[in-house]
Amino acid sequence: MTVFCAYSCPFVQSELNLSSSLNANNSYICISHLSSLTSLDLYRSSIDDNSLTEIIQANPGLQHLNVGNVITIQDFDLIASSLGKYCKNLKSLNFWRAKGLTAEGVDYFSQNCHQLEELDIGWCSHIQAQSQCFITLVQSCQKLKKLFLTSIRTTRDSDIEAIASHCKDLEQFDILGTNYVSPSSVERNLISLKIAETIVAW
Repeated sequence: MTVFCAYSCPFVQSELNLSSSLNANNSYICISHLSSLTSLDLYRSSIDDNSLTEIIQANPGLQHLNVGNVITIQDFDLIASSLGKYCKNLKSLNFWRAKGLTAEGVDYFSQNCHQLEELDIGWCSHIQAQSQCFITLVQSCQKLKKLFLTSIRTTRDSDIEAIASHCKDLEQFDILGTNYVSPSSVERNLISLKIAETIVAW
């Protein structure tokens, strides 16, 4: 499937997978002609900031978005802001290796997308956890079942305490590569949760 199908069938597309697609002519913008997308997979694609924000604005019913490992997006905080404004029913978001995503960007979607169940912001090295963005996240998004904070080295014990207090349905949790979370905090706070998989390393 190519992005050009958006012109010919604007009323049938609810799920679109363009992962690993590379488009030198940047025709992704035509996806914004679709208005009923619920799932969009752009993993490792070459979409740009403007095209993605246009798509988000045109599809307020979007529930699943994967833009993991997309190196052509310059301002992920802008994308996060658009999601918080237009896609309040978002359930899963993959921002893995989102270049430039900051704590401000996390606040944008966490304060507005309360239905989030799955979030991957692993390897987003510009996020500074001491801003308390993770605490705000779990206070606002208490339906989280999967949370990946891989290699966000500033994650702290206070974040773990907040996650344990607010995310009672958590099933998968990854803080591999953190520098400031103590083993005792993990044991003390996560033992009460029925987590099928927890990945931690010090």
